[in-house]
Amino acid sequence: MSGRRRFVPALLRKVVSAISARDLRRAPNILVAGLAKTGTTILFSRIEASLPTTPRTFFEPRTASQLEAILSSNDDVPTLTKMLVGHVTADDGQVARFSHVVLTVRDPRDQIISELLYEFFKFQQAGDSAGFDQARSLLERKVDLPGSMSVRDLYSEIYSAVGGPEPEKSPFRRLRDKYTSLARFRAAFEPLVVRYEDIVDDRLRGLATYLLLPEIRAAEVDESVRRVARSKGYGEWRQWLTPEDLAELDLEFGPLLREFGYLPEPASTHQSIPRATSLGYVDQFRPLTRRRDSPDAASDEEAAHPGERS
Repeated sequence: MSGRRRFVPALLRKVVSAISARDLRRAPNILVAGLAKTGTTILFSRIEASLPTTPRTFFEPRTASQLEAILSSNDDVPTLTKMLVGHVTADDGQVARFSHVVLTVRDPRDQIISELLYEFFKFQQAGDSAGFDQARSLLERKVDLPGSMSVRDLYSEIYSAVGGPEPEKSPFRRLRDKYTSLARFRAAFEPLVVRYEDIVDDRLRGLATYLLLPEIRAAEVDESVRRVARSKGYGEWRQWLTPEDLAELDLEFGPLLREFGYLPEPASTHQSIPRATSLGYVDQFRPLTRRRDSPDAASDEEAAHPGERS
């Protein structure tokens, strides 16, 4: 019997496991987890649109008691929860009680660019026009001359302009720590892994099979978080990262890059950073009258460093 099990495709084993979990309750509990900027919100919206019964939805619960309340809700109604890895970890036993667990991952080379550009939202939160202009000038220099500054140095300069405490780790080291948490989560709960690139390309048949659905329908995210979206594409890192950046990324990530299905590549020799997805994107965060206590600051999906708050 154990010998035959090796020949059962991994997805089929996940489906069988999910069916067994569903037998214990009349409606599924679905958890979508991942880092911010990895497609968790659009996937959450698309799953919600695809379920035959309108689910109870929960957006970024933070505590074990909140998870417990979700899991203890009425068995007759499905639940759909979106949560950030960092708030939920490999040590949270409640995760194993969800009938379906989906983990989103993204090429860390694209992830670092998205996180860098989302730093500009902090200027809007703080109403810091001078800091925004300083950081935007640095970004414009990088856009005009991609090889003039490494992403690591640009990120550090913008982080400093934001006015936060001096980080103990480089941006690549901080990102490596987040992906290490993803790897631990994956090992602990064996979720169905959905890559951001497959969301963009609408390659979600495996997800539909896992959730016992005929298809994953198209959907729009809620307007309150729509500004999180930037390029809705992937691979733009090739226009940004210098040979020095890629050398440090390879040093920091090593096997982690390959573990999630991404392969190392040399730096591009012909770089051209699109202005629309760089300067055009951050211009929406130019401070107007918003203050740090604005309600727009509430969601960690909109935070530049999810899971790092005390």
